[in-house]
Amino acid sequence: PGHLDAPSFRGVRHENAPTWLTSVMGKSGLFRDYLIKTAQVITWFCLDENSGFTYWPDGPLKPPARLLPPTNNRGVVVQNEMMVHRGEANGPLEQQVPAGLQFDTVFAGDPADREQWLLKNGEDVIARHHTDELRFLVHWSAEVFTDYEELKKNMDGADDLTTERAIGMMVDDLKGKGITLDVPGEPLH
Repeated sequence: PGHLDAPSFRGVRHENAPTWLTSVMGKSGLFRDYLIKTAQVITWFCLDENSGFTYWPDGPLKPPARLLPPTNNRGVVVQNEMMVHRGEANGPLEQQVPAGLQFDTVFAGDPADREQWLLKNGEDVIARHHTDELRFLVHWSAEVFTDYEELKKNMDGADDLTTERAIGMMVDDLKGKGITLDVPGEPLH
């Protein structure tokens, strides 16, 4: 399924707030004045003829668009916090989730063959792939500002949110819509 990346806001970012909170803040539409706008460049190096990139430029209720394969040495400029998107899987289905895959499985080059890559659990090799079978994806992000005043506001912290203020704004929005919410004493937990 498509998804949105977690946005950042002045004062409330992934460094100091849980992802679920920044995601809800982004989807609520209440914090656009605090949004740290970003542009991402995503580029792929992949010989797979089936893997593309699906995105919903007009929102999730409208039909998607697709960057068609091959994606090798191609890229897109996006704002993935505001546009629903999904990277498509690559390679044969049976190779996408190899038997024995664990949370701590390691992906490493094969010291005996520069063209081979290994998936390992400790010293046990659970899968082997040739370089030509892999997708290398580069995802670069930059913060973008409309003008110097916006940059200054972002840098000086004078108009930053706190998690407490953000939660309060969402609770107030619900109250304004006639929805009563029993706010827990520790809403982040």
